Amino acid sequence: WRGIRRDADNYIRRYHEVMAHGDNAAIVVHGDESDEDSLDDNTPITLDVIAREQAEDVDLKKMMERVPNVFSTATNSSVQLITARGKDKKYRIVIPKSLQAKVMRTYHDCLCNPTEENNFDKVLYVHFTWNGIHRDVADYARNEGLTDEMMDRRGARRKKSKKDSKPRRRCSNDSDYSNEDLLGSRLTLKSGDSQYSSVEEESETSQPIGLDEIAREQKKDRELRQLKKEEPFVFSTVRYGNTLLTTAQNFRDNKYRIVIPYSLQGRMLQTYRDCLMNPTPDRNFDTLLYNHFTWNGIHDDVDYFVKHSGRVPKKGSDEGNRSYGQLAAKKSAKGKEFKFKSSAKNESIRHNQGNDTEYLEWAQENKVFHQKLKKIRVWFLLSGFFLIISSILFFEQGVKRVFNSLDDAQAGLHVTEDTAKEALEVTHKYFETQSNVQETARMIGTYDVSQWCPALPTDLNEFSQDVRNATYQIGIQFRDTAIQVETEVKGIQNDIEGLLVTVQDADATLEDFKRYIGAAKVLVILIDIVALSLMLACILAWTETQHYVTICFRNSFIIPIFVVLIILFWIFSTASLLGAMAGSDFCRMPDESATALVLGSQESLSPLVLAFLLYYITGCLPDRVPPKLE
Repeated sequence: WRGIRRDADNYIRRYHEVMAHGDNAAIVVHGDESDEDSLDDNTPITLDVIAREQAEDVDLKKMMERVPNVFSTATNSSVQLITARGKDKKYRIVIPKSLQAKVMRTYHDCLCNPTEENNFDKVLYVHFTWNGIHRDVADYARNEGLTDEMMDRRGARRKKSKKDSKPRRRCSNDSDYSNEDLLGSRLTLKSGDSQYSSVEEESETSQPIGLDEIAREQKKDRELRQLKKEEPFVFSTVRYGNTLLTTAQNFRDNKYRIVIPYSLQGRMLQTYRDCLMNPTPDRNFDTLLYNHFTWNGIHDDVDYFVKHSGRVPKKGSDEGNRSYGQLAAKKSAKGKEFKFKSSAKNESIRHNQGNDTEYLEWAQENKVFHQKLKKIRVWFLLSGFFLIISSILFFEQGVKRVFNSLDDAQAGLHVTEDTAKEALEVTHKYFETQSNVQETARMIGTYDVSQWCPALPTDLNEFSQDVRNATYQIGIQFRDTAIQVETEVKGIQNDIEGLLVTVQDADATLEDFKRYIGAAKVLVILIDIVALSLMLACILAWTETQHYVTICFRNSFIIPIFVVLIILFWIFSTASLLGAMAGSDFCRMPDESATALVLGSQESLSPLVLAFLLYYITGCLPDRVPPKLE
């Protein structure tokens, strides 16, 4: 439930405050109606009860509306339960407010006397199953025989003593049953009670329990049938000969054991009395009873039994040794207020000396954990602060310099574009001049002077013929040379045109990149908003307060924006890389990759363009200055 760890810490703190004054019970106060059980003490907390109380819990419904992504619904047989995801990504059954006090009293020992194997995380914070076996072992050891409640399971009835007016009840696993009941609730019997004598006589002469009888009683046990419906994954059916028996799995060792039905549990304890009261290495609880049979609470009760060395105080000293009691709360008829029984102060302090040491160790670990958590929160807030400072510097220094660099790169591209256009004009002039020269040479080769000088002397006529032939030969040579030069000039013209297109594309790319920089400004603002929101959430968690606005803001804004920012970060990173390559100043910082690319494609470039590119990308070296076009 919400605030389960805080409630557990408060419960433990209040318990030790009360125990310091010699009281034998811790008080569970939530400050509201959360300590008022909607169920009586005789009602076990089953999945049906939890599901019913969950449906009536208004606060749980509101919380599910506020943070729907945390909650989920799990169906166990026909019972539909609400589960919630913890920090470890594991879903657990949500305990409604009306049952929280009862659950706290149920797990009193693991909360107030934590050990390595019996503590909050390993007992209360995980899922446990079925009812009553651990408590029954302690009852049997305390009474040195069957209790009244165990006799009632077998059908034996007798009147209770007037000295003990408190009604006996069967407590399910993790219910309100306390250690005080284990020590002080034995009934006083009259010596002449015939029913009791008959019961003792029957117990002493009880017959061994056969597998057929266990199977028969399992079919009659309504509680076992109900548990099998609620938690079918725990139980299994095994055939022993011709007998079908119900077994249950223990999740600690993953071993299946035969489930002892309700009506046979007393006889089972009576059968294994010797190994419980006088254990030996070969004959004890683990090697005999728990090796084949099981029911709920067996480990806790055996620990209790071993801790007291099998000795239980007699009735005369029961009142002085009730320091082991858990919360013994009773609802009054009018106001449902809790009343607590007092015990002997010295016995309480003596019993809790060892437990206080364990509690102090746990408290020290908890303190170290909170210190680490505090450091993490401080560093997170400092990181968010420096992130905001970095964004401010990005606006003041980074963006301006990026725009200046882009403007300089565009200015260089414009100069290159103008130079390429002038070179293109030169090629056009060359082709016009070449055409005129070729036309003049053709006219010279076909020119006939006889039409103006028909009567030239023979020697002059021969001289003019020689001059014309020589001029024609020169024209032919000039034409051949012009054809060769024309091919080269056409290649240069094509390269210049390609260079011009490339420069124009680069200029357009830089222009688009300016738009990306403008979008990057918006991105930085969004990152600052997300950082401030997360810092606010960290502060609220530190102060243990929550507000609906921050929850809605986180679920509807922060998380979607975070996903979008990841995508935009990848896009802008790629655009920044392309922009940096397009606007690089190779004269100041040559790029080896670009040089290798140009040298790899030199066969497809004309010598003039290759010389120009090599001059630019290799650092504008003087020895690589391309020849000028005059």
